[in-house]
Amino acid sequence: MKFIGLFSIILFTGSYLFSQTEDVFTKVEGQYNTMASEFGELPKGEKEYFINAISSHYVYKEESFLIDENSRFESYLNKVFKTIAPNLNHYPKCRLYKSAYPNAFTEFLGEMNFHWGILAELESEASLAFLMGHEYGHYRESHLYKSYSQRDINEDSDREAVIKHYHDEQSQEFESDSIGFLLGQKAGYDWEQGLVDFYEFVSMDTLFSLMESKANIYEADGEISTSTDEDNDDSLFISHPPTLSRIKKWKNWGSKVQQYNVKYIVSKKDFLELQNYSKLRTLSHFLKCQDYKMGLIKAFKYFALSPDNPDFQYYLYEFIRRKLLQNKGLADKKFMSDIFVSGNKIGIFNNLKWVFNQADQVSFVKNNL
Repeated sequence: MKFIGLFSIILFTGSYLFSQTEDVFTKVEGQYNTMASEFGELPKGEKEYFINAISSHYVYKEESFLIDENSRFESYLNKVFKTIAPNLNHYPKCRLYKSAYPNAFTEFLGEMNFHWGILAELESEASLAFLMGHEYGHYRESHLYKSYSQRDINEDSDREAVIKHYHDEQSQEFESDSIGFLLGQKAGYDWEQGLVDFYEFVSMDTLFSLMESKANIYEADGEISTSTDEDNDDSLFISHPPTLSRIKKWKNWGSKVQQYNVKYIVSKKDFLELQNYSKLRTLSHFLKCQDYKMGLIKAFKYFALSPDNPDFQYYLYEFIRRKLLQNKGLADKKFMSDIFVSGNKIGIFNNLKWVFNQADQVSFVKNNL
């Protein structure tokens, strides 16, 4: 009986996944036909590959449990989206995506996915609204299909073709920026709150990521390189436009419209609870995957912003402890990190003084870790 019961479960699960795959395939094919009628068919032999690839992505995402099925926060996200786009016939779903890294992306059928990592960093509901408008802009303007159909399929493409491709990608980002700005501003949100997120990208978080990913950012003595050698400049091969250029455009748009000074329309309480939830999920992720460096950076930041939050206090202590277990020599390095190693050795506990609001807290941490 146990075998029959198990077999029935497997059979039911397999049938469910098959029907789910068929349903996804049908939806993707229908969306493809709509895109093809407006922007042209894909090159010969590409249609089937494209539809199968997109459908497989959807099935993989569901089977891998990459979506944080949180109906409460999904409901809030969808309410915010309906605030900036009140007259749509069909509303794409907004969902939480299980990732600690600051990103959001729109899928072929319109679903908008917001990483824990980006929800943790947003300044207010207005910031969220402008981000949603940007992501919706990618869907509304069919950017995914356009990029795929217009790409250079010649594997031996020259440098100019590659540059053109990324310039096209950058123009799509500017286009989505403008759509997000118009939707958020028209709904009545403070457009300057949208700027906060752009400034975040030129903050220390971005510097840390750049230092980790680009070995040639350092000079021989460990200082950041200030070289302007155009031969080593890979900015042309970055799909997103330079952040400062986006800030300049945003300010230009803002100078021509009314400023409403409204940060919250749907719910400040729900936003702050979603933000706090996302911060804790982000810190938990970095702890589980043993990325103690990035986790420590985030724990410093979140605790400094909310020093009375016991959860952030716990994560800060725990990341300090684990970093010291990895390398006890870090106690003598700046900012308790292996990123900054030059200059005077201040020591991590001295660095804690700018985080804690009471002097005895530093001694407490030092003595009890």
